[in-house]
Amino acid sequence: MRFVPAALRCALLLGVSLCFCAHVAQAATVVEVERATQDWVDGALARRLVVLELSDVDVPAPLDAQTKSRSPGLYVRILEAEDRLVVELWDRGELQGQRRLSLSGSPPLMARRIALAAGELARRLRERRLTEARAHKRRLQREEERRRRPQFVPIWGRPFLRASASVAVTTGGKALVFGPQLVGGLRLHRGPELAVGVGLFTGPLTDIAGDPWLEWYEVQLRPSYPMQFDWGTLRVGPLLSVASVHLVDASRDEAGRHSETWSGKAALDVAWAWRLGGHRALEVGVEAGALLRRVPVISDGQRGDLQGLWGAASLALTFP
Repeated sequence: MRFVPAALRCALLLGVSLCFCAHVAQAATVVEVERATQDWVDGALARRLVVLELSDVDVPAPLDAQTKSRSPGLYVRILEAEDRLVVELWDRGELQGQRRLSLSGSPPLMARRIALAAGELARRLRERRLTEARAHKRRLQREEERRRRPQFVPIWGRPFLRASASVAVTTGGKALVFGPQLVGGLRLHRGPELAVGVGLFTGPLTDIAGDPWLEWYEVQLRPSYPMQFDWGTLRVGPLLSVASVHLVDASRDEAGRHSETWSGKAALDVAWAWRLGGHRALEVGVEAGALLRRVPVISDGQRGDLQGLWGAASLALTFP
């Protein structure tokens, strides 16, 4: 019975030794000290100190590691180059950093300096790997959130209002008209402008006998696409409108003779805008197109037509 406690103690010591050896084998750090440094470094002491210094530094594996082993697998190489001691840290066959130490001090002191340099390199590598892992995790979280979002196209834009004064001419009937226009719409984010407007043009038809007076009330659809430049914004887009046309023949009597009909036009709208501050802009534009419906005109007993090409110029002020 006296030998039972001794046997238990031996078994306990053996178990502790096996656990320690397994831990050392799992987190083993290989230290190579070149022979050329033996005059300056105590190689055996340097190996022990480096292993102790790196024993509490857990270096994660790189994200693109081909193995899932949790062992750091660090390799520390100590060599002499250009009157300096060089401490290199390698991991998985790749150089991860190095430190250069001056050849000063006793061999035990040099061994301690080498261990501190190796520990610093290992901690830097650990922080770099952790930073990469956190960035990778955030990237995965963003991708997961993007997959979970509803799949729709967001429409975001800023409303605007554009007031302008215009003058226009036509080839058929030779109308010379002028008047205001008011356009409102939505300026999409990094995209086109969606706008509708109203316009009033009034003036004489100089190519028809009696010079009848024209009143043109229209509703417009005018999408466009703005292009940003250093000196301003170029805006290009189609213009479609439907108009109520009123004609006054003043040659009949003092009250005149009124007739009403409808027409429309299709044109290309091109404008150049300068910023005035904020989102306000001064704009100069031109329209070039054609009337979509011929308007017959009877004045002073003679017949004429309002038709042909349409051209206009405008000066506008845009508000956000």
